[in-house]
Amino acid sequence: MASRSALESGYRAGMAADFAPDAFEMSSFAAEYTLGFITGFSESQSIQMANPDVAVWTAAELAYRYNASVRDLLTHMGFDREQTQRFQDAYEEERES
Repeated sequence: MASRSALESGYRAGMAADFAPDAFEMSSFAAEYTLGFITGFSESQSIQMANPDVAVWTAAELAYRYNASVRDLLTHMGFDREQTQRFQDAYEEERES
């Protein structure tokens, strides 16, 4: 139950955040909180920009920045097959830059 609570807390924080913290600041949180934050922040940015692809790009950038489990993140993001492929491409771009 603690993991679920951390995930939900991170999601709510991500939805309300104006910006994503740096990797050092995020490193003090549990992995589940970080996954929730990435999910919430990506969704929030997507809504603000009225573009579902923004969630894909934001999630890829933050997953790389925070060294989050891609497999676990994709489980929570709810991306379709095409979005998952775009996420993988964007994540690889982050790794190469």
